[in-house]
Amino acid sequence: MYYHKQFAEQIINPEAEIYYEMQPSYEHTIFPHFHDFYEFCLIIKGKQLFSLNEKELILKEGSLVFVRPKDIHSKKYIEEGEHITIAFSKKTLDALFNYLGEDFTKDKLLNPENPPFITLLSAERNVIKHQIKKLLLSQIYNKKNIKVQLKIILIHLFSKYFTEIQESDQIQLPSWLEEVLIEMKRKDNFVKGLPAFLHLSGISHEHLCRIIKKSLNITPTGFINEQRLNYAVKLLIYTDMDITSICFESGFGNLSHFYDLFKKNFHTTPAKFRKEKANPDAYL
Repeated sequence: MYYHKQFAEQIINPEAEIYYEMQPSYEHTIFPHFHDFYEFCLIIKGKQLFSLNEKELILKEGSLVFVRPKDIHSKKYIEEGEHITIAFSKKTLDALFNYLGEDFTKDKLLNPENPPFITLLSAERNVIKHQIKKLLLSQIYNKKNIKVQLKIILIHLFSKYFTEIQESDQIQLPSWLEEVLIEMKRKDNFVKGLPAFLHLSGISHEHLCRIIKKSLNITPTGFINEQRLNYAVKLLIYTDMDITSICFESGFGNLSHFYDLFKKNFHTTPAKFRKEKANPDAYL
């Protein structure tokens, strides 16, 4: 079968070194193809039927896929939405890997038969959407500045989400665990924290830690904190609650710990985050 090949020189501006776009859903199918560059695809809204190396995946809101040059893929929207594409050359990737250092597990990204994909929380994907939107709407046509900002986004994606990545065909969740995770996203459960997680799962703490780490590459406490941060972000954007109240309302028992986690995840303080996102429309 013949597959169309795309070349970096066709879409990537050599000054910016990275191509980026925010694209609404389309009715047609993007036919099987491959390219000589790397690509991130992040689903912001909707669902895509994503064919990848003769396997079909359903990409939902928050799905982030790292597509490599050897990956033959096609995509079709099955539920209206939008996605973000970030494409970059091998030269750019090599520079990023050099920056991240020898301890970064790049072989697990580049060598498996199927590329890795993960699911981001709504707050996380909205942060990335906001960053891309700012670049798209920017009136400053400074290619060097855009290149720096895009590289910061790529470093964030690789270092935060693909540090200890597993192959995509190894992260199918057991149905019972999916149900538990759905329940743990409810406020009354993530506020209670680990006791609720253990009660809902019906397994020991050690067993829960093993299966969550294997399935999601995170600890149970880490998963709980992600739900709490996600809720805190909503309160920061859509309410006028003071930050201390938001901290405890989200389930955190220590204000200092809340600040540390928030800054680690969003690279800013809650107060600065709220000020920047004062217009809710920028975050939808």
